[in-house]
Amino acid sequence: MLPHVILIGRLAIDVEQFLSVAKQATGRSPSKKLDQLGKSTVGVGAYLAMLSSLKNEQSEINNVLENPGHLLVHCYYSFMIISDINTLDDLREQTRLAIHTTPLKNNLYLTVVSSNLEEWRSAIINGCSDQAGENMRLLFDRILILFENEGLGRLWSNYIKKTLTDTTFKLIERK
Repeated sequence: MLPHVILIGRLAIDVEQFLSVAKQATGRSPSKKLDQLGKSTVGVGAYLAMLSSLKNEQSEINNVLENPGHLLVHCYYSFMIISDINTLDDLREQTRLAIHTTPLKNNLYLTVVSSNLEEWRSAIINGCSDQAGENMRLLFDRILILFENEGLGRLWSNYIKKTLTDTTFKLIERK
C-alpha cells in the first residue's frame, strides 16, 4: 500500500573525534553523564545529549529528547518515498523538507526527502493531524514509526497517537 518509505540516510558522527576535541577544548568529557549511566555514546540520541552537555554540564540527558530546543538542527535524515502525485504535491506544499523527485511508471514517483531533525519533527506533527489528508497522514505515520525505531520516539512525547477510522493515526498534544 502506498506510500512506501525507506530510511536511506542519517547523521553519522565520528564519536571518538567529537569526544577527543571536546575534551581537549573544554577540559571535560561531554559523555560523562552517559558514561555514569552506562549508556552508549553511539546514536543520534546520545549525540544530542552530548551536545547539550557541552554547553551545560548540568543538563539532564534523560530529558534532552523531550526538550531538545535548537539541537535538532544538528541531525539530518533522508528517506526514499514511493508515492502518487497527490501525496507528492501535498509533501511539497505542506512541508519545508528538501525534495528530489523522479517519475516512475504507473503514475508513481520516487522521491528522496531530506532535512534536519527539527524540520522532520514539525513535518510529522503537521502531517499527523486533521489538516493532513489520509495519504499524507499515512506517509508521516510510517515516517514517525521509523524514527521511533531509531530510538527517537521521545521527540514526540508531548503527543499521543489517536487511531482514526481510516486506520491512520493523528497526534494530539497532551494536556
